[in-house]
Amino acid sequence: MNKIEIPAKPDGKPIHPTDIDTSRHFYDAFSNIQTEISAHYVVGLLQEKGSWEPFTEQEIEAYYQGKGNHDGFTFNGLVEPVTDHLFDGRLHTVGGGYIVKEGDTYIVTPQFIEQAFRASPKK
Repeated sequence: MNKIEIPAKPDGKPIHPTDIDTSRHFYDAFSNIQTEISAHYVVGLLQEKGSWEPFTEQEIEAYYQGKGNHDGFTFNGLVEPVTDHLFDGRLHTVGGGYIVKEGDTYIVTPQFIEQAFRASPKK
């Protein structure tokens, strides 16, 4: 995958991971609460790394466990779509494509960056 084009803030400067406020939930950014929670951890990891660089499953798992979680990190529709049954038996598919897996690394897309920033910009 080629280097991603980093979306810009309203002032024209590229969005940096630290421009996103991870102290708040990413409401309505990624279709459902589980996906938004997973996105929160990804942004937190990339804030620690200081850029939108690719990351490994081991890195996100170590970050996740470092936050006191021991149930194993899941992407919850950030990489692959998630299909759920609706109350009436129909299937509903959401997510996918916000993060791309390439070999052993994960790469956030411009859409992921834009949606996380739009949901929770740092004031």
